[in-house]
Amino acid sequence: MRNLFVTIEALEPLNRIKKIDHGALIFEDNTGFESISFLNSLEEIDNSASEEPAIQISNNVGLLSIGLPALRKVMSGGEGPIVQIYSLNALPAEDDTRFREMTGGRYYSYVHNKDAEESEEDSTGLGSFVVFVLIAKIVNGACLFAYHGFWETDSGG
Repeated sequence: MRNLFVTIEALEPLNRIKKIDHGALIFEDNTGFESISFLNSLEEIDNSASEEPAIQISNNVGLLSIGLPALRKVMSGGEGPIVQIYSLNALPAEDDTRFREMTGGRYYSYVHNKDAEESEEDSTGLGSFVVFVLIAKIVNGACLFAYHGFWETDSGG
């Protein structure tokens, strides 16, 4: 489910889903959903035929918790994470603990802190400016040194 432009009410029929078989739950690039509450009856996700995570959640503006209260079993093939979450804000510790236990530790969660990244970009820009000024001063100094050196050599002869 990507780039959803619907209300929670429009997704209400999805509450009847109890199992995703031979597939994954992908919830990405959405805005305005505080949780995945429209899948409250989902009990199992079986993506064991694939090496991709069974749950992939990323870049959802406004997401405050995962939800999925009925979910008890999540499976995926391969060695990597079964659940992979990239969130724009910290999710509740309960979600973190629950998914870590449910997947036997095959769980990856990363909080993308936009403010920290912008701050890093600002300081990188400042650093680049300082380096540019230093190089300009060095080049200017070298030119003056060469000019004076040439002048003294030429006029001394």
